[in-house]
Amino acid sequence: MSSKARENKTVAISYWVLSMVLLVAYALEGIKGNRKIDYLAVFAALNLIPLAIFQFLYMRNKESKMIRYIYLVGYSILYVFVLFTGLNNTFTYILPFIVIIAIYSDIKYSLFASATALVINIVHIIYLATRNKFDAEAITNTEILLAVIFIVGLFSAMASKTLSKISADKVAEIQAQENRNRQLVQHILESANVIQEQSEEIKTGTDTLYDNSSAVEMAMAEVSNGSTETAEAIQEQIESTTAIQNHIDMVKDASEGILSNVNSTASSVETGRISVDSLVSSMEQSRQAGSLVSEEMHSLIEQIKSMEDILALINQITKKTALLSLNASIEAARAGEAGRGFSVVAGEISSLADQTSQATQSISSIIDNITDRISKTGEATQSLLDRTGEQEKLVMQTAEQFRIMDEATRNATTMAQELEKSVEQLDVSNKVIVESIQNISAISEEVSAHAQITYEKSVNNNDILRNIRQYVEVLESTANELVQ
Repeated sequence: MSSKARENKTVAISYWVLSMVLLVAYALEGIKGNRKIDYLAVFAALNLIPLAIFQFLYMRNKESKMIRYIYLVGYSILYVFVLFTGLNNTFTYILPFIVIIAIYSDIKYSLFASATALVINIVHIIYLATRNKFDAEAITNTEILLAVIFIVGLFSAMASKTLSKISADKVAEIQAQENRNRQLVQHILESANVIQEQSEEIKTGTDTLYDNSSAVEMAMAEVSNGSTETAEAIQEQIESTTAIQNHIDMVKDASEGILSNVNSTASSVETGRISVDSLVSSMEQSRQAGSLVSEEMHSLIEQIKSMEDILALINQITKKTALLSLNASIEAARAGEAGRGFSVVAGEISSLADQTSQATQSISSIIDNITDRISKTGEATQSLLDRTGEQEKLVMQTAEQFRIMDEATRNATTMAQELEKSVEQLDVSNKVIVESIQNISAISEEVSAHAQITYEKSVNNNDILRNIRQYVEVLESTANELVQ
């Protein structure tokens, strides 16, 4: 609502209140019998007709300037009627009129209305004077009346001027405020343009940052998954390495057992070689003895006693050969697969020992029957020589086999020792690998934990960036609305 419309509305309300109060007052006077009906009818007409015209114009145009003049003319006519037809105190009816005039804050209008009221009362005084109704008391009342109307009119004009000045100041203040508001709006628009431009840049940067953060989130998810898989693979590697360590321990134990067995075999082979050498020496003695028997066959009878010594020697050799054969069989059994050939030789040696024993018994029987069996003794001796030659060959072959076995055993011992050293080095290396894998596992678990934390932080950053992007979009939308 404009200021003019508000002024007219206030005057309209005041005019209605004043008219209704006067109408009620005169109606009460009519009821009391102080006023006639025709007078009341004229009063009501002069009161309501201008009010109706005033209300009509107000309803058509609430800012119309004509309304104030309708109020001035209409109420002045009513006041003239009441003043000239009423009692002495009717001049007071003009006071609310003058006060209401001040609402318009128009000093010229207020002075004109006050002057009109003053002129009407002066005319009324002149009218009373011409009709000889003007005594000393009336003069005093008239002076008071004129003074009151003048003062009220003056104060009304001053109030109108003051209100006008206040209104002008308020208008100036409003204009200044409007200018400030305009500058503020301009500043807001400029800021909105800057915000709009910066919002676009921020939005672009936020989108880029969000995309990068999303990529980081995906990468950290892959790193986290990869770390988990790496930890699982490392765990499997630890288990495999542990299994390898167990196998290495088993191989180490087996290697130590092999080395022990090879050393035992080497000792047995050495003992067998010495026994075979002794057997070779004994076979050489047997051969020589056989030759001697052959050469001295013709003097056998004369050297019976020497033969008995030889037979005793042969018995002793036979016993040693049997003992050697038994030891060779035992050593062959210990050697296992490698001593199978030696076992055969030991069997042959045992067989030869038995045959030698039988030959000795035969010789003993021949000695007992030396006279009758001299020829058979020669044949037996020749047979013994032949067999001794064969046994010598077999013993030489056995000695050669023992030499080969001794060399192979020495090589096996060397290889077993090298194997043991290799297994020990492998054990040390595997332990280092196990420690390294355990360190890698610990580092991998730490990396996995940090990767999980980084992944969670990336997710939180994405949520924050998503919210920031929404805020930037709202800010950009608001800036666009301000610019538009």
